[in-house]
Amino acid sequence: ALTVILLRAGAGINLNAVKRMSGAVLRLSILPNAVEAATAALLIKSFQGWPWLWCFMCGFVLSAVSPAVVVPSIVQLQAEGYGAEKGIPSLVLAAASLDDVSSIAGFGVFLGFVFGSGSAVWAGLRAPVEVIGGLLGGYLLAWIYSVAMPSTQGKHDSETAQDDSRSQFSPQFRAIMLLCVNSVCVVGSSRLHLTAIGALGTLVTTACLQFDNRWGVATVKEAALPLKKIWDWIAQPALFVLMGAGLDLDTLSNGDFAGKAVAIILIAVIVRMAVALFTVMGTDLNLAERGFVSISWFPKATVQAALGSIPLDNALLQNDDKSGRAEDLVRGQQFLTIAALSIIMTAPLGAVLINTVGRKVLQKQTTAMKDIEVSQPDTQEEPTDTVHPAGVDSKSRRELPAQPQDQATAQV
Repeated sequence: ALTVILLRAGAGINLNAVKRMSGAVLRLSILPNAVEAATAALLIKSFQGWPWLWCFMCGFVLSAVSPAVVVPSIVQLQAEGYGAEKGIPSLVLAAASLDDVSSIAGFGVFLGFVFGSGSAVWAGLRAPVEVIGGLLGGYLLAWIYSVAMPSTQGKHDSETAQDDSRSQFSPQFRAIMLLCVNSVCVVGSSRLHLTAIGALGTLVTTACLQFDNRWGVATVKEAALPLKKIWDWIAQPALFVLMGAGLDLDTLSNGDFAGKAVAIILIAVIVRMAVALFTVMGTDLNLAERGFVSISWFPKATVQAALGSIPLDNALLQNDDKSGRAEDLVRGQQFLTIAALSIIMTAPLGAVLINTVGRKVLQKQTTAMKDIEVSQPDTQEEPTDTVHPAGVDSKSRRELPAQPQDQATAQV
């Protein structure tokens, strides 16, 4: 399920939009995420007394925005023309994908600190190594896919493309290959306690393929369609069912813990929305539009469901005689409960707010009417019953040669 999410997120990244609005996109994808993660970590430390590494690991899971909620809602608003003139949908979509990258990378780093083993030097070098390894690994996988499964749509030379027999790969086949190979990378890197490498590399793979001459944007979008069906019909139901099966109702029914968890989630997300509001102040958006961008950073679901159970799984895999295993099991169960509560509290309300507020505060652009206005010439043809003086053509306004009175009268 995590591989499907990352592949679709990478395919949804519009690198042209990222380049065009690079400053706003980077600020919006990094600052709210980091501030919310730090806020949640401080609250968890205060309320639960967890170790700092556990606090930040949970904070980065809570700080991820949900692509399953944000992307469909924003795409629908974009299709209807809301905010398209100022590029608000492109800004949110590009930043949302990078936001998830930040959360997954941060989570992977602290997961390695908690459950990994090694020297202090390796612990200090782990974060940059995983980020660089993920970027290089994703680029390498994209190159392998482009060589092994080229596409005619990505080639600039149409004659060469028509003669290339290797390009006959269906979108379903490409999607299956992407899913299988990248799943091996994600699972393998997780077993090696280098989770961020597989996660970030998977996302970078489909993002890089969009600019590859042998694939291109069209081929990536075609391959993403079967992945969407896999997510809708298989991965998403299985993910949330397994997450629900892992919940401990005794933990959830604990009023003291549940109340603290709700407070952690609400305070952290409110701080996040406030930071997002100030992050886009340097753009040409007005206050209402900046408020909409802030609301778009509210819902959580996909990443929380995919990553929420990983600490508990790692705690279960530890040896029985390892010191602190019992405490890790308790924290892992509480970790999963907090992630589940964040989904219940924010996903439905976030979807409603995005669709409702977006249609009220964003300016609607009527593309069809604008196209008609552009296509019309500056001088319109006047009605046929308009009378012009003799000797003047009604269409071109050119003076006509002198004519006899009867001919001029007939022309009028």
